[in-house]
Amino acid sequence: MQNNGYQLFVEWLAIGLQENASDLHLKVGYKPYIRVSGVLREISNQYVISNDLMNEIIDHLITTDLHRETYSQTGSVDMGIVVEKLGYFRINIYRQSGTGAIVTRLLPIKVPSFETLGLPEVVKNFADFRTGLVIVTGTTGSGKSTTLASIINEINKKYNYHIITIEDPIEYRYENNKSIISQRELGSDCDSFAGALRAALREDPDVIFVGEMRDLETISTVIAAAETGHLVFSTLHTKSASKTIDRIISSFEASQQASVAAQLSTVLKAVVSQQLIPRLDGKGRVCATEILIVNSAIQNLIRENKNHQIDSNIQISKNVGMITIEDSLLNLVKQGHITFDEALSRANNPTYLQNLAQNKR
Repeated sequence: MQNNGYQLFVEWLAIGLQENASDLHLKVGYKPYIRVSGVLREISNQYVISNDLMNEIIDHLITTDLHRETYSQTGSVDMGIVVEKLGYFRINIYRQSGTGAIVTRLLPIKVPSFETLGLPEVVKNFADFRTGLVIVTGTTGSGKSTTLASIINEINKKYNYHIITIEDPIEYRYENNKSIISQRELGSDCDSFAGALRAALREDPDVIFVGEMRDLETISTVIAAAETGHLVFSTLHTKSASKTIDRIISSFEASQQASVAAQLSTVLKAVVSQQLIPRLDGKGRVCATEILIVNSAIQNLIRENKNHQIDSNIQISKNVGMITIEDSLLNLVKQGHITFDEALSRANNPTYLQNLAQNKR
Protein backbone atom coordinates (compact mmCIF):
# COMPACT_ATOMS: atom_id res chain seq x y z
CA MET A 1 0.00 0.00 0.00
CA GLN A 2 1.39 3.41 -0.97
CA ASN A 3 1.79 5.98 1.83
CA ASN A 4 0.93 9.66 1.52
CA GLY A 5 4.60 10.64 1.42
CA TYR A 6 5.28 8.42 -1.56
CA GLN A 7 2.18 9.70 -3.37
CA LEU A 8 3.48 13.26 -2.97
CA PHE A 9 6.88 12.15 -4.22
CA VAL A 10 5.28 10.70 -7.36
CA GLU A 11 3.33 13.96 -7.89
CA TRP A 12 6.57 15.94 -7.70
CA LEU A 13 8.20 13.59 -10.21
CA ALA A 14 5.26 14.16 -12.58
CA ILE A 15 5.63 17.94 -12.21
CA GLY A 16 9.33 17.65 -12.93
CA LEU A 17 8.68 15.67 -16.10
CA GLN A 18 6.06 18.19 -17.25
CA GLU A 19 8.59 20.99 -16.75
CA ASN A 20 11.38 19.08 -18.56
CA ALA A 21 13.44 19.10 -15.36
CA SER A 22 16.62 17.06 -15.06
CA ASP A 23 16.55 16.67 -11.26
CA LEU A 24 14.21 16.81 -8.25
CA HIS A 25 15.68 17.96 -4.90
CA LEU A 26 13.98 17.25 -1.56
CA LYS A 27 15.27 18.68 1.74
CA VAL A 28 13.62 18.92 5.16
CA GLY A 29 12.32 22.42 5.94
CA TYR A 30 11.94 23.46 2.30
CA LYS A 31 9.55 22.98 -0.59
CA PRO A 32 10.68 20.63 -3.38
CA TYR A 33 13.03 22.07 -6.01
CA ILE A 34 13.56 21.07 -9.64
CA ARG A 35 16.47 21.82 -11.95
CA VAL A 36 15.33 23.12 -15.34
CA SER A 37 17.89 24.04 -18.04
CA GLY A 38 20.59 23.85 -15.39
CA VAL A 39 18.85 26.23 -12.94
CA LEU A 40 17.29 25.17 -9.61
CA ARG A 41 13.87 26.60 -8.80
CA GLU A 42 11.19 25.93 -6.21
CA ILE A 43 8.02 24.08 -7.18
CA SER A 44 5.28 26.53 -6.26
CA ASN A 45 2.12 25.69 -4.29
CA GLN A 46 3.68 22.67 -2.60
CA TYR A 47 4.19 21.50 0.98
CA VAL A 48 7.25 22.38 3.03
CA ILE A 49 8.84 18.98 3.62
CA SER A 50 8.77 17.92 7.29
CA ASN A 51 11.16 15.40 8.83
CA ASP A 52 8.29 12.91 9.21
CA LEU A 53 7.30 13.31 5.55
CA MET A 54 10.90 12.81 4.42
CA ASN A 55 11.21 9.65 6.50
CA GLU A 56 7.95 8.31 5.01
CA ILE A 57 9.32 8.79 1.50
CA ILE A 58 12.72 7.27 2.34
CA ASP A 59 11.17 4.26 4.11
CA HIS A 60 9.08 3.55 1.01
CA LEU A 61 12.04 3.92 -1.39
CA ILE A 62 14.56 1.79 0.52
CA THR A 63 13.20 -1.73 0.08
CA THR A 64 16.26 -4.03 0.25
CA ASP A 65 18.39 -4.97 3.25
CA LEU A 66 21.54 -4.11 1.29
CA HIS A 67 20.36 -0.57 0.48
CA ARG A 68 19.16 -0.11 4.07
CA GLU A 69 22.53 -1.25 5.44
CA THR A 70 24.46 0.97 2.99
CA TYR A 71 22.40 4.01 3.98
CA SER A 72 22.83 3.25 7.68
CA GLN A 73 26.60 2.72 7.48
CA THR A 74 27.66 5.34 4.91
CA GLY A 75 24.95 8.00 5.10
CA SER A 76 24.03 7.71 1.42
CA VAL A 77 22.74 5.17 -1.06
CA ASP A 78 22.12 5.08 -4.82
CA MET A 79 19.27 3.19 -6.44
CA GLY A 80 16.92 3.15 -9.39
CA ILE A 81 13.14 2.87 -9.28
CA VAL A 82 10.39 2.35 -11.84
CA VAL A 83 7.21 4.41 -11.37
CA GLU A 84 4.24 3.15 -13.33
CA LYS A 85 3.25 5.45 -16.22
CA LEU A 86 6.12 7.86 -15.45
CA GLY A 87 9.29 5.91 -16.13
CA TYR A 88 12.63 5.06 -14.56
CA PHE A 89 14.41 7.32 -12.06
CA ARG A 90 17.90 7.39 -10.56
CA ILE A 91 17.82 8.26 -6.87
CA ASN A 92 20.44 9.27 -4.29
CA ILE A 93 19.28 9.32 -0.66
CA TYR A 94 21.67 10.94 1.81
CA ARG A 95 21.82 12.39 5.29
CA GLN A 96 22.58 16.07 5.91
CA SER A 97 22.26 18.14 9.10
CA GLY A 98 20.84 15.10 10.88
CA THR A 99 17.96 14.57 8.44
CA GLY A 100 17.40 12.69 5.20
CA ALA A 101 17.50 14.30 1.77
CA ILE A 102 16.83 13.02 -1.75
CA VAL A 103 18.06 13.93 -5.22
CA THR A 104 16.30 12.21 -8.12
CA ARG A 105 17.53 12.26 -11.72
CA LEU A 106 14.57 12.34 -14.13
CA LEU A 107 15.44 10.17 -17.10
CA PRO A 108 13.58 9.96 -20.42
CA ILE A 109 11.62 6.74 -20.92
CA LYS A 110 13.29 6.28 -24.30
CA VAL A 111 16.99 6.69 -25.03
CA PRO A 112 17.42 10.04 -26.84
CA SER A 113 18.60 9.85 -30.45
CA PHE A 114 21.86 11.35 -31.72
CA GLU A 115 19.86 13.98 -33.58
CA THR A 116 18.03 15.25 -30.48
CA LEU A 117 21.26 15.29 -28.44
CA GLY A 118 23.06 17.44 -31.00
CA LEU A 119 26.17 15.24 -30.94
CA PRO A 120 28.71 15.39 -33.78
CA GLU A 121 27.99 12.78 -36.46
CA VAL A 122 31.39 11.15 -35.88
CA VAL A 123 30.22 9.95 -32.42
CA LYS A 124 27.64 7.75 -34.12
CA ASN A 125 30.49 5.92 -35.85
CA PHE A 126 31.81 4.71 -32.48
CA ALA A 127 29.00 2.14 -32.53
CA ASP A 128 30.86 0.46 -35.41
CA PHE A 129 34.07 -0.22 -33.47
CA ARG A 130 34.64 -3.95 -32.99
CA THR A 131 37.13 -3.79 -30.12
CA GLY A 132 38.90 -1.25 -27.94
CA LEU A 133 38.01 1.41 -25.37
CA VAL A 134 35.83 4.51 -25.76
CA ILE A 135 35.66 6.97 -22.86
CA VAL A 136 33.12 9.77 -22.37
CA THR A 137 34.20 12.41 -19.86
CA GLY A 138 32.80 15.48 -18.14
CA THR A 139 31.55 16.76 -14.83
CA THR A 140 28.55 15.29 -13.02
CA GLY A 141 25.40 16.14 -14.99
CA SER A 142 27.20 16.76 -18.29
CA GLY A 143 25.26 14.05 -20.12
CA LYS A 144 27.92 11.32 -20.21
CA SER A 145 25.48 8.48 -19.54
CA THR A 146 23.02 9.80 -22.13
CA THR A 147 25.72 9.99 -24.81
CA LEU A 148 26.80 6.43 -24.08
CA ALA A 149 23.19 5.25 -24.00
CA SER A 150 22.66 6.63 -27.50
CA ILE A 151 25.76 4.75 -28.74
CA ILE A 152 24.64 1.51 -27.09
CA ASN A 153 21.17 1.96 -28.57
CA GLU A 154 22.75 2.37 -32.01
CA ILE A 155 24.69 -0.88 -31.54
CA ASN A 156 21.47 -2.57 -30.42
CA LYS A 157 19.76 -1.51 -33.66
CA LYS A 158 22.62 -2.66 -35.94
CA TYR A 159 24.41 -5.69 -34.52
CA ASN A 160 23.68 -9.16 -33.13
CA TYR A 161 25.76 -8.71 -29.99
CA HIS A 162 25.63 -9.52 -26.30
CA ILE A 163 25.89 -6.17 -24.50
CA ILE A 164 26.52 -6.09 -20.75
CA THR A 165 26.08 -2.87 -18.78
CA ILE A 166 27.40 -2.44 -15.22
CA GLU A 167 25.93 0.66 -13.59
CA ASP A 168 25.48 2.41 -10.23
CA PRO A 169 22.53 2.66 -10.57
CA ILE A 170 21.02 1.69 -13.94
CA GLU A 171 20.00 4.87 -15.77
CA TYR A 172 18.36 3.78 -19.02
CA ARG A 173 16.39 0.58 -19.58
CA TYR A 174 16.98 -1.08 -22.95
CA GLU A 175 14.82 -3.53 -24.84
CA ASN A 176 16.52 -6.19 -26.95
CA ASN A 177 16.52 -5.33 -30.62
CA LYS A 178 19.20 -7.10 -32.64
CA SER A 179 21.35 -7.39 -29.52
CA ILE A 180 20.76 -9.10 -26.19
CA ILE A 181 21.33 -6.55 -23.40
CA SER A 182 22.05 -7.63 -19.82
CA GLN A 183 21.97 -4.80 -17.26
CA ARG A 184 23.63 -5.24 -13.86
CA GLU A 185 23.25 -2.77 -11.01
CA LEU A 186 25.70 -2.34 -8.15
CA GLY A 187 24.09 -3.24 -4.87
CA SER A 188 21.31 -5.42 -6.23
CA ASP A 189 23.07 -7.50 -8.93
CA CYS A 190 26.77 -7.18 -8.08
CA ASP A 191 29.14 -5.76 -5.47
CA SER A 192 31.65 -3.71 -7.47
CA PHE A 193 32.47 -2.49 -10.98
CA ALA A 194 35.73 -4.45 -11.06
CA GLY A 195 34.16 -7.68 -9.79
CA ALA A 196 31.21 -7.43 -12.18
CA LEU A 197 33.57 -6.67 -15.06
CA ARG A 198 35.70 -9.74 -14.32
CA ALA A 199 32.51 -11.82 -14.22
CA ALA A 200 31.31 -10.24 -17.48
CA LEU A 201 34.35 -11.61 -19.29
CA ARG A 202 32.96 -15.11 -18.59
CA GLU A 203 29.49 -14.17 -19.88
CA ASP A 204 30.29 -14.17 -23.62
CA PRO A 205 30.09 -10.38 -24.12
CA ASP A 206 30.76 -8.45 -27.30
CA VAL A 207 30.25 -5.00 -25.73
CA ILE A 208 30.66 -3.95 -22.10
CA PHE A 209 29.60 -0.64 -20.57
CA VAL A 210 31.18 0.16 -17.20
CA GLY A 211 29.40 3.08 -15.57
CA GLU A 212 32.54 4.70 -14.14
CA MET A 213 36.26 3.96 -13.88
CA ARG A 214 36.27 5.05 -10.25
CA ASP A 215 39.27 3.14 -8.87
CA LEU A 216 42.55 1.55 -9.92
CA GLU A 217 41.16 -1.98 -9.98
CA THR A 218 38.34 -0.98 -12.33
CA ILE A 219 40.66 1.01 -14.61
CA SER A 220 43.06 -1.93 -14.84
CA THR A 221 40.26 -4.42 -15.56
CA VAL A 222 38.70 -2.13 -18.21
CA ILE A 223 42.02 -1.92 -20.07
CA ALA A 224 42.46 -5.70 -19.84
CA ALA A 225 38.93 -6.29 -21.17
CA ALA A 226 39.58 -4.02 -24.14
CA GLU A 227 42.90 -5.82 -24.77
CA THR A 228 41.18 -9.20 -24.96
CA GLY A 229 39.04 -8.28 -27.97
CA HIS A 230 35.97 -6.64 -26.43
CA LEU A 231 34.48 -3.21 -27.12
CA VAL A 232 34.37 -1.37 -23.78
CA PHE A 233 32.71 1.95 -22.95
CA SER A 234 33.20 3.87 -19.71
CA THR A 235 33.30 7.35 -18.15
CA LEU A 236 35.62 9.59 -16.14
CA HIS A 237 35.15 12.96 -14.45
CA THR A 238 37.80 14.80 -16.49
CA LYS A 239 37.64 17.95 -18.61
CA SER A 240 39.60 16.96 -21.71
CA ALA A 241 41.08 14.04 -23.63
CA SER A 242 44.65 14.79 -22.58
CA LYS A 243 43.66 15.04 -18.90
CA THR A 244 41.73 11.76 -19.25
CA ILE A 245 44.83 9.95 -20.47
CA ASP A 246 46.94 11.58 -17.73
CA ARG A 247 44.41 10.52 -15.10
CA ILE A 248 44.41 6.89 -16.23
CA ILE A 249 48.19 6.55 -16.40
CA SER A 250 48.85 8.44 -13.15
CA SER A 251 46.47 6.10 -11.30
CA PHE A 252 49.19 3.44 -11.45
CA GLU A 253 52.49 3.20 -9.60
CA ALA A 254 55.36 5.04 -11.28
CA SER A 255 57.05 1.73 -12.11
CA GLN A 256 53.96 0.61 -14.07
CA GLN A 257 53.16 3.80 -15.94
CA ALA A 258 55.28 3.15 -19.04
CA SER A 259 53.72 -0.27 -19.63
CA VAL A 260 50.21 1.10 -18.94
CA ALA A 261 50.81 3.91 -21.45
CA ALA A 262 51.84 1.30 -24.04
CA GLN A 263 48.68 -0.75 -23.29
CA LEU A 264 46.43 2.30 -23.43
CA SER A 265 47.92 3.46 -26.73
CA THR A 266 46.86 0.19 -28.37
CA VAL A 267 43.32 -0.14 -26.92
CA LEU A 268 42.04 3.44 -26.72
CA LYS A 269 39.84 4.29 -29.72
CA ALA A 270 38.26 7.64 -28.82
CA VAL A 271 37.57 10.12 -26.03
CA VAL A 272 34.54 12.41 -25.95
CA SER A 273 34.72 15.27 -23.43
CA GLN A 274 31.50 17.22 -23.08
CA GLN A 275 29.75 20.07 -21.30
CA LEU A 276 26.05 20.93 -21.11
CA ILE A 277 25.43 24.68 -21.32
CA PRO A 278 22.13 26.56 -20.79
CA ARG A 279 20.73 27.99 -24.03
CA LEU A 280 20.30 31.74 -24.37
CA ASP A 281 16.60 31.30 -25.15
CA GLY A 282 16.07 29.31 -21.94
CA LYS A 283 14.88 26.25 -23.86
CA GLY A 284 17.06 23.57 -22.35
CA ARG A 285 20.79 23.10 -22.77
CA VAL A 286 23.22 22.50 -25.62
CA CYS A 287 26.18 20.15 -25.70
CA ALA A 288 29.75 21.30 -26.40
CA THR A 289 32.11 18.43 -27.22
CA GLU A 290 35.80 17.72 -27.68
CA ILE A 291 36.45 14.63 -29.80
CA LEU A 292 39.74 12.71 -29.79
CA ILE A 293 40.05 9.85 -32.28
CA VAL A 294 43.14 7.78 -31.67
CA ASN A 295 45.34 7.43 -34.75
CA SER A 296 49.00 6.46 -35.09
CA ALA A 297 50.17 9.96 -34.16
CA ILE A 298 48.09 9.98 -30.95
CA GLN A 299 49.26 6.43 -30.14
CA ASN A 300 52.87 7.60 -30.33
CA LEU A 301 52.18 10.60 -28.06
CA ILE A 302 50.53 8.37 -25.44
CA ARG A 303 53.30 5.77 -25.62
CA GLU A 304 56.04 8.42 -25.35
CA ASN A 305 54.34 10.29 -22.47
CA LYS A 306 53.81 13.42 -24.58
CA ASN A 307 50.16 13.89 -23.64
CA HIS A 308 50.64 17.67 -23.45
CA GLN A 309 50.88 17.62 -27.27
CA ILE A 310 47.50 15.92 -27.74
CA ASP A 311 45.50 19.19 -27.67
CA SER A 312 47.52 20.70 -30.52
CA ASN A 313 47.20 17.43 -32.45
CA ILE A 314 43.40 17.62 -32.17
CA GLN A 315 43.56 21.18 -33.56
CA ILE A 316 45.25 20.00 -36.77
CA SER A 317 43.19 16.81 -37.22
CA LYS A 318 39.73 18.16 -37.98
CA ASN A 319 39.77 16.38 -41.34
CA VAL A 320 39.48 13.00 -39.58
CA GLY A 321 36.64 14.05 -37.30
CA MET A 322 38.52 15.42 -34.30
CA ILE A 323 37.02 18.52 -32.68
CA THR A 324 38.44 20.87 -30.08
CA ILE A 325 36.11 22.10 -27.36
CA GLU A 326 36.89 25.62 -28.59
CA ASP A 327 35.64 24.82 -32.12
CA SER A 328 32.49 23.34 -30.65
CA LEU A 329 31.90 26.35 -28.40
CA LEU A 330 32.46 28.80 -31.26
CA ASN A 331 29.91 26.93 -33.38
CA LEU A 332 27.37 27.28 -30.57
CA VAL A 333 28.09 31.03 -30.43
CA LYS A 334 27.55 31.34 -34.19
CA GLN A 335 24.27 29.44 -33.94
CA GLY A 336 23.09 31.92 -31.31
CA HIS A 337 22.82 29.33 -28.54
CA ILE A 338 25.40 30.84 -26.15
CA THR A 339 27.32 34.10 -25.76
CA PHE A 340 31.00 34.48 -26.58
CA ASP A 341 31.71 35.31 -22.93
CA GLU A 342 30.06 32.03 -21.93
CA ALA A 343 32.21 30.21 -24.48
CA LEU A 344 35.37 31.84 -23.09
CA SER A 345 34.47 30.75 -19.56
CA ARG A 346 34.02 27.15 -20.77
CA ALA A 347 37.10 26.89 -23.01
CA ASN A 348 40.11 24.80 -22.05
CA ASN A 349 42.27 27.29 -23.98
CA PRO A 350 40.61 30.77 -24.06
CA THR A 351 43.46 32.25 -26.09
CA TYR A 352 42.99 29.63 -28.80
CA LEU A 353 39.26 30.37 -28.83
CA GLN A 354 39.89 34.10 -29.26
CA ASN A 355 42.30 33.41 -32.14
CA LEU A 356 39.74 31.09 -33.75
CA ALA A 357 37.06 33.76 -33.52
CA GLN A 358 39.32 36.41 -35.08
CA ASN A 359 40.38 34.11 -37.93
CA LYS A 360 36.78 33.22 -38.79
CA ARG A 361 35.46 36.76 -38.98
